[in-house]
Amino acid sequence: MHRNDVMTPEHPRWKHFIEELSKSLICTRTTENAHDVLVYMGGLDVEASLEALRILNGNCDCEIVFGLARDLRRARV
Repeated sequence: MHRNDVMTPEHPRWKHFIEELSKSLICTRTTENAHDVLVYMGGLDVEASLEALRILNGNCDCEIVFGLARDLRRARV
């Protein structure tokens, strides 16, 4: 079951999350930028979201944007 307070690719605000994360992307091999975007967006369980993204192999900001998000776009084409 999908939780509305956890950011995953199924979340209705996923596209907005990726757009915001892409704007600030200077990857330091952490999820610091993703953390900041999740806080900025509000209404989300930040730690649970980051853990869910790690499970999906989004271990750092660039893996979320250039790996996870790109792979999902490719799978939907």
